Amino acid sequence: MFGCDKHRINLVIPDSSIWPSCTLWSLFTRAVKAYQDREFLVFEDGTRLSYLDVYHEALSFAASLRHMGIKKGTHVAVKLKNSPEAVIVALAIQSLGAVRVPMNITWGPMEMNYALSKTDAEYLISDVEESFINPTTPPSLKTVVVIGEEGMQGFEFQKRFKNWNAFKEFVSCENAEGVNVSDLDSLVQDVSCTEVSDIFFTSGSSGNPKGVPLTHDMLLRNAYAGCVNRNFNDGRRIYLPIPQCHIYAYVEGLLAALFVGGTLLMTRNNLKPEEALDYLMKEEAQDLIMVPSQAIKYVEYLRDSTIKPSCVQSIYCSASSTPKWLWSALRETFGIEDVITGYGMTEVSGATMQTRSFDSDSTLMQCVGTYMNAGIAGDKTLQGRLVEYKVVDIETKETLPQGEIGELWCRGPVVMKGYCNDSEVNSRAFSDGWLRTGDLGRFDERGYLELCGRLGDSYKINGENVSTRFVASILEECPGVECVEIVGVPNARLGAVGAAFVQLEEDHPRRRDEFEQFCKKNLARYQVPKYYFYFKDTDWPRTESGKVKKKELVLYASLCA
Repeated sequence: MFGCDKHRINLVIPDSSIWPSCTLWSLFTRAVKAYQDREFLVFEDGTRLSYLDVYHEALSFAASLRHMGIKKGTHVAVKLKNSPEAVIVALAIQSLGAVRVPMNITWGPMEMNYALSKTDAEYLISDVEESFINPTTPPSLKTVVVIGEEGMQGFEFQKRFKNWNAFKEFVSCENAEGVNVSDLDSLVQDVSCTEVSDIFFTSGSSGNPKGVPLTHDMLLRNAYAGCVNRNFNDGRRIYLPIPQCHIYAYVEGLLAALFVGGTLLMTRNNLKPEEALDYLMKEEAQDLIMVPSQAIKYVEYLRDSTIKPSCVQSIYCSASSTPKWLWSALRETFGIEDVITGYGMTEVSGATMQTRSFDSDSTLMQCVGTYMNAGIAGDKTLQGRLVEYKVVDIETKETLPQGEIGELWCRGPVVMKGYCNDSEVNSRAFSDGWLRTGDLGRFDERGYLELCGRLGDSYKINGENVSTRFVASILEECPGVECVEIVGVPNARLGAVGAAFVQLEEDHPRRRDEFEQFCKKNLARYQVPKYYFYFKDTDWPRTESGKVKKKELVLYASLCA
């Protein structure tokens, strides 16, 4: 197991007994002073940048942004695939006290316009030509910076560049237009740690994505807690094949690395398993942070291969529901014990609950963790935690005792104050200072949390309530099943009926029949799905974070029923 190197963390946080309450940029500059020549970013194309390299590039790009008119408080939307530029752009925006609005790289025109309008973004930095730019584009959007070969016809943009070298040429060109490069540090704005640094959007797996404003302090407290809870070692080499637009990658990877002089190993999105594994072994990744859909592909590849990525010492697999069989498979194929999961949401700045490295497969199959050890980042009034949860009766709103299932409500220093420009949703989301998560769960006698579904995940058939998560958890036990999701489909006679979406290890008629017989044998009659849809891995509609888009499954089933 890794040992958390207190000496190295103290280089970034001099007084290890007091939370520093700093901004993202000020923490980064502390890391630069402590680790300046150490590798910070390594990309698959051969780009290797030290902490000091990234510092200079970020400040230079900040000068370009300043010249364009970006300043403290400006909302800057960013739609960039994983790349060194994505990290440098993020840091440059933070240095100016502007607010970064990371956009999901898979979003289409409607989602982009929705997010730009919700956040009043004035600038967009993108690595693709955005075909959605048209007269209906939100009027707040002034300027688009394109990182790519083609410009935008009929719309204002500043510059475009094709690759890393062109990126640096762009910076030099902009700096030459009137910004004093000799004193780049003077560009850095006086920003409070309690000011908003980023507006992340929720995954939108069950509805429209919602903008979540998070402060510097919220994000850094959460990142530090991840460091402490996972026993980060000095110089940790982290491979995270997850888009940086997702809070999971940003907090658990980029921000957490700053505390220990870690190295981020980055690749473009959607690498084949053999390419990803070859890269992480070549770069000697110690830590692998991923979502279950990626983990399944890695396990399947390693089971049929002689490769054993011995450099990997820990795995963090989270952000969506995980098949029960996957936990033991990860430990077996990677040959390690340190495999964990966690629970959180964008609204609470990332993960707030995690399992421990020594937890058994049975714990991982049943629970998503217990309160994280937040160290000095924790709130003393909450016993050193980042957040406080309570389980509430759905009908009476009374707090329930340990072991009973209800809705999870939370409060604490990392919990958002409200969704961006969405007063109607906010009025429903909060109650007496508590955020209503919409998740159903219960705590066991150890203080571990078991998730039991979402408020909207159940349906009623002929007067009987059916929990889709409960049914799916039973059907996951069927031999040969890789993934299963259950949704309710409207029905004129019964109110709703169940539809099962299934991915089998071997998809042929006999296996399908065995699965359907398993349903009839192990479920109550009213819980047995009426419809069955068999998917391949590529058929699942997923968000960029790997979550299944339930609303699309409902639509699919409704159209096919």
